[in-house]
Amino acid sequence: MSSLNSRKCLAWIWMTMAWLLLCGCSDYASMTPPKTFKVRGKVIWANGQPLRGGQITFHPEASASSEAFAEIEKDGTFVLATFGKDDGAMPGRYRVSLAPLSYKTGLPRQVVVLPKQYLDPRTSGLTAEVMEQETQLPEFRLN
Repeated sequence: MSSLNSRKCLAWIWMTMAWLLLCGCSDYASMTPPKTFKVRGKVIWANGQPLRGGQITFHPEASASSEAFAEIEKDGTFVLATFGKDDGAMPGRYRVSLAPLSYKTGLPRQVVVLPKQYLDPRTSGLTAEVMEQETQLPEFRLN
């Protein structure tokens, strides 16, 4: 008899956990992401030549925002993404870092050589502000 009660109790626990999981997932799935705005920019060297690849990441100064990132094209241009391809960034102030890697093929591979300072948003010296509208940023000029 106790074996039957144990099985019923265990079944009840599993059903409750499944119900809670489904309720939690359905609420999460129905949430819409925060509003983002299209952000375009360009990264160039001090001599005016474009940075011909890599990745740029915008790190929000406000904890309520999300990071935005983009692949840098061969002409130095980029379009930021936060939640989906080229959807932009949330409004706010950002510190910016660069990475010498490209993920276009699915696997990271080094495509440029960068001074170490640009790999960390605390030392890059690069900042940006995203407004509540489509934004064309001033060029990021690297030393």
